[in-house]
Amino acid sequence: MFPPSAGDGPALDGVRFSPDGSLILAVSNADRLLVWDPAAGEQVADLAVPPGMPAWGVEFGRDGALPGIWTSHGLTPPTGPADRSRLSMVGHMAYSPDGRLVALTDTHGTVTVHDRATSAQRGGPFDPGRPAHDTEVRFSPDGRLLAVVGERVLVWDAEGGGITCPPFPDRPGAVRPGAAFTADGTRITVIDADGAGISVWDPRTGKALRALLSGHRPGITGLECSPNGRLYATVDDIGALRLWGYNGLVLARLMNGGRIGATSAAFSPDGSLLAAACDDGALRLWLTETR
Repeated sequence: MFPPSAGDGPALDGVRFSPDGSLILAVSNADRLLVWDPAAGEQVADLAVPPGMPAWGVEFGRDGALPGIWTSHGLTPPTGPADRSRLSMVGHMAYSPDGRLVALTDTHGTVTVHDRATSAQRGGPFDPGRPAHDTEVRFSPDGRLLAVVGERVLVWDAEGGGITCPPFPDRPGAVRPGAAFTADGTRITVIDADGAGISVWDPRTGKALRALLSGHRPGITGLECSPNGRLYATVDDIGALRLWGYNGLVLARLMNGGRIGATSAAFSPDGSLLAAACDDGALRLWLTETR
């Protein structure tokens, strides 16, 4: 594990790498956006969030060094150095891999797809039937599919708007927010409703492929897949952070949770690093030794 940043502040959440892996961003206390340089091992920016607009989610766009700010009132100029990247604060969100599109979840849970450059709506509205804090959106690696995860998983044509397959699983409440596409886009993993396992599905047919994890203690709250699809990282409700192989075997117990725990995790774009935002205000990094 790399030395963590100072763990003496408010809890961090929503950790993400920039597309080139050169920066890491996380939300602090829902009102500050902290940016680190993982190579130097130091914090390089501290951006203030506009008052009354808490940061719900964190994501970088394709280009630019530091984030701008999306709010419930549209695009707001950043309070730090400006560029063309954007951060969502209206709910869960995601950028398409080529950076052209951004999917935003509003306070009612409705998802829309917008052109990054113009903010013009390009897809949706998609209604997953859940409030924003219980909805997650993910683009497939080729940018053609948009998975909206709530009580069920809906997979949409990102620009055309049509549902590509019936919602899965076929019963509401069978999954919880937390999803990850594999690098080739042929599989999507989702957290089971009880938080005790992860299931693998075909995003184009809605067919169940396998149960990846079973017998885990209930309470998985976060899920990330490495770029090569070989590793999974899970965070649970006591802050435990685990690294898993695609065979469903635990490879490393990185944090046990409890007094100090992880709130979210993210792989670097090349898969060599795993970052965790922690509830003691620290950012922690591990080498995964896989690319």
